[in-house]
Amino acid sequence: MYDDAADAIKGQKQIEDKLGRLESQSATIIQKIKKAHDNGKSDVCLRRSEKDQLRKFLFIMKYRGPGFYDKYLSGDEKTYQAEDKNLLCAYMAQKGFRNPREVWLDNLRAILDLEMDAEGDWIEKLPTLMFPPDAAMFTVHVQMSYMAFCTPIDQNLEFILTDQVYNIFEGPIYESYSVETRENLGPMYLCFHEFGPISGRLIIVLRSFLLPQPLEDADIKVKRAREMMLEGAAAQFPNAKDATSILADLPLRKDHQ
Repeated sequence: MYDDAADAIKGQKQIEDKLGRLESQSATIIQKIKKAHDNGKSDVCLRRSEKDQLRKFLFIMKYRGPGFYDKYLSGDEKTYQAEDKNLLCAYMAQKGFRNPREVWLDNLRAILDLEMDAEGDWIEKLPTLMFPPDAAMFTVHVQMSYMAFCTPIDQNLEFILTDQVYNIFEGPIYESYSVETRENLGPMYLCFHEFGPISGRLIIVLRSFLLPQPLEDADIKVKRAREMMLEGAAAQFPNAKDATSILADLPLRKDHQ
């Protein structure tokens, strides 16, 4: 028992060290963005590796937040109540995990250690290294949005920065239930925008590819393909027409360099 406790403490310490390195590396990139903004520049040039680093940082901050922490806090699989319980129990049995929290910590380690190559081979590799549904969530976070930076037009306004700002997303959400079993099947949602604060005057916005993009939508075929994807994603909701973004008209520009 003491060996198990010592191993758990050692494993958590290793993850904390990895988190510290990620935060330090991300801070350098964030400072680069902030400096460009403070100098009045409307654009900043980031390498692919820097953008991947920021996306990983934003996901880790969300994954460490209260939503996922509370989800995986259960001492054993019997008290785990999330909609993916059967998948998690099978995964734990296959990998030899003793409780959901071990899965969560191992998932953190897998993402922190992940080398995101330009060819995208990591996309197929990641589900073999961690709980596959959460690996898919990370892939969507990286692949299905573009990054932009926003600042208020009014010089006297600032963003409200809360402790949980990394856990906020914009988009429709619907709690689903089974009529037959009366079980909670978990939330259905569409994440149109996610946010990462840099300062009171500057914030990172990840905007879904499902939303309008004027330059790309000038091509009718591209526009229709995007609209079909959005319609398919909205079809999971009881009222698909209400599955819209309140920030659809946000004046963001996608970088095409």
